[in-house]
Amino acid sequence: MVLKQLHVLVFLLVGVFFASAQNVKGGPYQQTHNEAGYCYKRIPYHEALSLYNNNATYAPAGYGQPARPNWNDSLSNGYVTVLDCCEGYRKNPATGRCESGSNSCVGGCFGGSCVRGVCTCESGWIASEGICKPFCRNPCPVNAYCFAPDYCDCKLGWEKLPNGECKPICPGGCINGDCVAPKVCQCRPGYILNQQLQRCDAVCEGGCPHGECKAPGVCSCYPGYTNPPGDRETCRPDCQPLGCDNGQCISPGMCVCNIGYIKNLANYCTPDMTLCPRGCPANAGCVAPNLCVCNPGLTMDQQTNRCVPVGGYQPGSGGYKRPGSNNQTGGYQPYPGNYNPSGGYQPGSGDYTQGNYGNVHCDRPCVNGVCMGYNICSCNPGYEQDPLDPSRTHCIPSCPGGCPNGSCSAPNRCLCNPGYVKDRSVKGSQRCIPNY
Repeated sequence: MVLKQLHVLVFLLVGVFFASAQNVKGGPYQQTHNEAGYCYKRIPYHEALSLYNNNATYAPAGYGQPARPNWNDSLSNGYVTVLDCCEGYRKNPATGRCESGSNSCVGGCFGGSCVRGVCTCESGWIASEGICKPFCRNPCPVNAYCFAPDYCDCKLGWEKLPNGECKPICPGGCINGDCVAPKVCQCRPGYILNQQLQRCDAVCEGGCPHGECKAPGVCSCYPGYTNPPGDRETCRPDCQPLGCDNGQCISPGMCVCNIGYIKNLANYCTPDMTLCPRGCPANAGCVAPNLCVCNPGLTMDQQTNRCVPVGGYQPGSGGYKRPGSNNQTGGYQPYPGNYNPSGGYQPGSGDYTQGNYGNVHCDRPCVNGVCMGYNICSCNPGYEQDPLDPSRTHCIPSCPGGCPNGSCSAPNRCLCNPGYVKDRSVKGSQRCIPNY
C-alpha cells in the first residue's frame, strides 16, 4: 500500500507578518489564537523552501495556501514562520492534524513522522534539530545550501552560474561597478554609487554644470556650451560663430564687451573711440576717458608708449624685438590722424601725453588682474582681491557660496579636501560632503 504523503502543517510567512512570531523565546513554539494544537515555529528560510519544493507542506483549513518565500523574506533575517504541532500534541498520520497526546520526539519532528520517540524522515532527508533536512553527499559550493537530496541551490540573494558557483544579485545591475554581495555594489575608480538607482555614476570633480558627466572627468556639454581647450571637465558658453574677442561670453551666443570696447554693426567688440578719440596702442584698451591700459601680460613702455610683454621684449627703433631676434614689431594700432611712427602719439587737447602714460604703472605685476593706475589692480571677472595681500596686487578665484570642506581653485569651482566629494544630489553643486 502506497503510504500517504506526509502532511506537515506549515504556514510560510515573512517573520514580521505575525507579531506573535516575534515573541518566541525560551523555546521554538508560540501558541496560535486560531486553532488549538497549532504553534508557530521559526525555521531557516532555505529549510522551509526545501520542504515546500518537496510538496511536503500544506496549510490547515482556515489558513489558506502556503506561499513560496520570496526576496522580501530577507527582511526576516533569513528565517520564516511555520505552523507545527505544539508540545503535548502529535500529528495524526491519517488526517495530518494535530491531536492531543504526548509528542515523544523532543524538539519536534517538522517535515517527518515521530515513531516511538524517533523522528523519521523520507528517503534522502535526515532529522536535525527537530526538522527534516535534505542530505547532499557532496559538499555544496560557497553561498549555496542543500536544497533537495543531492541537489545544491544558491542562498537567498544569489544566483547559480553554469559552473555551479553562486553569484550575488544586484537588482540595478551594478553598472560601472561590481556586485560583491546581494544588493551591495562596489563602484570602480572614478565612479560613485547612486543609492536610488543602485548604479555607479561617473564623477566629474567640477560638478559638470551645463553638461552631463559621461565618464570620470569627462563632461558632455549641453547645446550652446563647449569644452575649453585642454579641459574636458568644464562646459563654458559658446559664442560661435562670431566668437567673443575683447569680451566675455556669459551665455550661449551672448558676448559682453570688456571695458573700453563696444559692439559695432557687425556685432564684434571694438575699441570705444568715444572714450579715447585718438585711440590706444596695439594690445591696449581704453578703460576710461583718455586712459589706455595694456592687456594682461603686457606693460606700458614709458619711452615708446607701447605695450610690451613683461620682461620679455626690448625697445628698438621703430618698434621692439625679442632678445636675439632682428624681427621687430610695430607698437601702435594705427588710427587715422593719431599715430606718428617717429614719435608715438600726437598729443592733443585732453589727450594723455607720454608722461601721463607713465602713471599707468604697478610696481608689482597684477596677478589675475589688470593694472588700472599707479599700483591699482583691477581683478579679472571671477576673481577678487586677496584680503591677505597688503600690496593688493594679487587676485584670487571667487566662489560666492564659499567652499566648506574644500578650497576655491578657480572661479566658482571648489576642490574638495581629501575624504570629501561633490554633492551629486544637486546638479552642478560645489558643496563638498563626506565620501562614505
